Amino acid sequence: MGNKQRVAVIGLDGATWDIIKPLADEGRLPAFRKLMNEGAWGILESTELPISSASWTTITTGVNPGKHGIIDFSRRRDNSYKTRPLTSIDVKVPRVWDILGYHDKKVYIINVPMTYPPQEVNGAMISGFPCPEEKNDFSYPPEFIEELRSEIDPDLHFQPRLSPFKEKEFLEETLEITDYVAKATNYIMDRKDFDFLMSVFVAPDALGHVFFRYLDRNHPRYEEREEFVEAYFDVYVKLDKILGTILTKMKDNDKLLLVSDHGFNSVYYAVSLNKWLMERGYLKLKRTLRTRFKKLLFNMNLTPENLFKIAKILGLAKRLQTEAYKESKSLIKKLMDLIIINWSDIDWSQTKAYSQGNFGQIFINLKGREPQGIVTPEEYNQLVNKIISELKEFRYGNERVFDIIKRGDQVYSGKFAKYAPDIICLHSQSKYVVSRFFEFGSKKTITVHPLWSGTHDKRGIFLAWDNGRDIIQGRKVTARVEDITPTILYIFGIPIPRYMDGKVLNEIFNLEFIKTHEIRYSSEDITSKIRIKQRLKKLMRERRL
Repeated sequence: MGNKQRVAVIGLDGATWDIIKPLADEGRLPAFRKLMNEGAWGILESTELPISSASWTTITTGVNPGKHGIIDFSRRRDNSYKTRPLTSIDVKVPRVWDILGYHDKKVYIINVPMTYPPQEVNGAMISGFPCPEEKNDFSYPPEFIEELRSEIDPDLHFQPRLSPFKEKEFLEETLEITDYVAKATNYIMDRKDFDFLMSVFVAPDALGHVFFRYLDRNHPRYEEREEFVEAYFDVYVKLDKILGTILTKMKDNDKLLLVSDHGFNSVYYAVSLNKWLMERGYLKLKRTLRTRFKKLLFNMNLTPENLFKIAKILGLAKRLQTEAYKESKSLIKKLMDLIIINWSDIDWSQTKAYSQGNFGQIFINLKGREPQGIVTPEEYNQLVNKIISELKEFRYGNERVFDIIKRGDQVYSGKFAKYAPDIICLHSQSKYVVSRFFEFGSKKTITVHPLWSGTHDKRGIFLAWDNGRDIIQGRKVTARVEDITPTILYIFGIPIPRYMDGKVLNEIFNLEFIKTHEIRYSSEDITSKIRIKQRLKKLMRERRL
């Protein structure tokens, strides 16, 4: 038992070395400092569009979003311009825990994003964001959450219930959830015989969206609130103490990986790409009386931006934002559709390009792909190059709004690349950002972001530690999110499927480990075998019940 290989992956959603390293240098993060001194660490490059749904799924599959199917939190329905939310069912390649379970490794998964609904695993799973906990169907097996609530706290939950715009209450709840994830993780380490454990703490991301305007004196919405600055730093101090406790539970042969799906930075401005496309004639609105009336209201500043500001004052901001993303016909949604420009107002017979989703995605209204496409395949390349050329000249004052502009086919490959944007455009420091709420968000093309003051950038964190046994101490490394799953499989001596886009991070291991651990690959597609094994496990479980 003492030689058993165990791997614990601790996810810190939105964590950044920009916060961790200075605090560690000040002596406020002793566990992080120990891990940095005794482990290999560096930047973990996120997916090209640093969207949590895509990047966590890439971390846990080893493939780019075009292969696993999760490019954003939603995607276009077939034969439609409307979108639908994505769930774990849409992940079309095995997760790392599926492969480990197939090889009879015991796995425990806590709060990893894009795992709802929970799936059959050789162990247990508590789904992560987005997850409707009120349905009480987010645990596999179902009784596992009851076991945790019985042993830890009857109110144990992992999804926030309060509005992030009520900052003090949201802070308190986020810290409470952090404690719950820590207690669940410690419970598994103390009480369960596991081979692989993965837990994700979302506090750096959740609070970063709200609190960055207090950290950045140059922020257009900067407010001097030292208590919120310290509160945000204290989140990292709290995570450091949690890591310190986890380290005391690590055995001689265990390996610990710290990963974040992306980094974090200040966001100053929201960009309405559809407004930009309208100004250049690529996107046209209908000339119907209803749409013209809505355009009049739009020009009078009845926009999602201003509705949100009003809702924030009334304490309804979270509800308004949630409803804006839904396709269900709630009363709020019906009222918004009556007065706010939306997809039903676009004249697709005259539209060549449109923006949809987060972080700067432009789609060509391509004939044969979109239901009312007008751009022919022969016109496609010329149009894409023309829009890219114009995006390069898109400025706000003297600044380029987007300094990363790429064709989708340069970024995405695989069966689901057909759902990917034709052009991606983002600001490397996240100063300017496109979000779903701003698809038709403001009368202005660029406006001070009214929702968030911080958002994702591509520079996440990576750290690997095993107390100097096999991992080189103090080694600096740059990794990609695609590399995490192949490296985990390598540690366990499991062949790496050749379809994976990532590589084994063998530069973090010492020569003795590399000599005795050959990197092995497999061309066998075990996806169907994994699914069959999971179904058999489910049938056996149902019979026992």
